[in-house]
Amino acid sequence: ESWSFEQASQVGVAMYTSSLCLFHSLKLPSILSPAPEGEKIDVLIWGGASSVGQAAIQLARLSGLRVITTASPRNFDLVQGLGADYVFDYSDNDTPSKIKELTGGKLKYAVDCISEGRTGEQIAACFGDEGGKSAIILPYEQKRKDIKTEFLVLYFIFGKVGHIAILY
Repeated sequence: ESWSFEQASQVGVAMYTSSLCLFHSLKLPSILSPAPEGEKIDVLIWGGASSVGQAAIQLARLSGLRVITTASPRNFDLVQGLGADYVFDYSDNDTPSKIKELTGGKLKYAVDCISEGRTGEQIAACFGDEGGKSAIILPYEQKRKDIKTEFLVLYFIFGKVGHIAILY
C-alpha cells in the first residue's frame, strides 16, 4: 500500500527480462518444456542476488537446468534458497576457474545480470574452448569472438532494442 503506481509498475521487469535472457536469447528449455530428466544443461547466472538474477535462478531451476551463480557470501543462502545448485563469490579472482572446473570446460550458456566492470571478462573465462552464448542486460562488447552476446532488457518487447530502462 505504501508504493506509488510508478514504483509498483516495475515489479514484473526483472521476471520478464530474465525470461527473455533464458528462453528468447539463450533458447534454453523452459518451464513449459523443461530439460529431459537426467540431461545436465548448465547455465551460469552472474549476479544471482540481483533482481534479474533472482528471477533467472528460479526460472532456470523450474526448467530443469543446473544453476550455477555468483553472489556475495552474505547472499549465498538467499540464492541457494531460490534454487541455485552452486554458488561462488563473484569477488573471488579464482571463481571463473572454479566454474570452468565444475563444468569440465563445457559451459555454453550464461546470463550476465550485472554487465558492468569486469563481468564480461569474468564470464568469458568460465566458458570452455568452444565458447557459447551470453545474454546481457547492459550492452558491452565481448572480446572473445567464440562467445556470442545478446543484449536484452524489457524494452525489447516494445521494439526499442538499445534503449535502457532505468527504473527506481
